[in-house]
Amino acid sequence: MVYFGGDADTGGLFAGEVQEGRLDAPLFLFEEGAPIYGTVVKDGYWSRDFVLPNGISAEPFHLPSLMKKTRHAAALMMNFTNVSTKNTGFGFGASFEYRFYPLPDRLFFKGSYSLRTERGALDQAGRGNLTHELRIGIGVNLLPVLIPFRLIAGTGVSATFNNGANFLADPLWLGAEYHFSRFAITGEVRLPALFSYSRDVFGAKSADKGVCISFGVMLKW
Repeated sequence: MVYFGGDADTGGLFAGEVQEGRLDAPLFLFEEGAPIYGTVVKDGYWSRDFVLPNGISAEPFHLPSLMKKTRHAAALMMNFTNVSTKNTGFGFGASFEYRFYPLPDRLFFKGSYSLRTERGALDQAGRGNLTHELRIGIGVNLLPVLIPFRLIAGTGVSATFNNGANFLADPLWLGAEYHFSRFAITGEVRLPALFSYSRDVFGAKSADKGVCISFGVMLKW
């Protein structure tokens, strides 16, 4: 739906609905050559304002595209991990992540499962530890929802399982995302060596994990 001078909540004039990519609005009286302000509205999407800078003309005007409000999302990520800052080992694998947004596109809770192989520089050639990680956390978008590029900050906890179980806390992780209406390109950086609390099942401090970098594709609905 398209409104002139605002939307339904702010007293805007209803101009009609877009049908087959075209809007045929009823007759309105506007000052000649003066800019005309309007709003595009659709259920389940973020509304967007637009302006006809020179008023009504014979030239076609393309309405702005709308961004769907995100309530749920699922991502497939690739993970690269510096296993230990002391022996410059490394790890790589994949993870599946699910998000629920109580505040659409702003605040979300997430859970993820990761499977990766980790090998330290002191390990025998060709050998690595297969590690499972279960992780829960919370994140917040730091930028306005209508901006496709987003900066994310969050916190979380996780448990990893290989030869034993390790429990880690990430007081801070950072992400960058570029959003389209139905999907997004997403990336994340964790710094467990600087911020994480890590203990194994016996209470002893486990090896630090260095820098963890993840990136992938996220589907939204």
